[in-house]
Amino acid sequence: SQAAAAIGVRLGCLHTEIKLTPSGPVVIEVNGRIGGGVPEMLEAATGIRLLSWAMRLSLGESIAVDELPHCNCLAYLFYVQAPAAMRRVVAVEGLDELRDVPGVDAIVLNRGPGQAVDWREGNHGHVFSVFGTAADHDELRKVNDLITNLVHIDGE
Repeated sequence: SQAAAAIGVRLGCLHTEIKLTPSGPVVIEVNGRIGGGVPEMLEAATGIRLLSWAMRLSLGESIAVDELPHCNCLAYLFYVQAPAAMRRVVAVEGLDELRDVPGVDAIVLNRGPGQAVDWREGNHGHVFSVFGTAADHDELRKVNDLITNLVHIDGE
């Protein structure tokens, strides 16, 4: 709230990043945008179309809600990275099997065979992403385990 006020934002959506430090949380980034994957996950879990709301707010419309939205499920977006020592992807195996897992709605290959990877690219250098929904946290943990156990990234 203080970071938004400091840059004069009173209404709208912000992407804010916070770094946890030994002396407490520190705001390291504030941008006038919605963070990646957030609108899709919110819509999958609640039916709310955040991007539409953000556009309406930017046009000066007022949006009122009577209560917090009910979450029908957990929505997730996993970004799967290559091992830090890997420099090039040779193969990604197991994505077809992962697509058959209930609740997995989309898999996007970001770095395929022959493409370079570098841990210094951070999130943007992920090999693939998995988007979907889970009924509860136990189911979400199972999806995470399946991603780890079904998919193998070969590289050099």
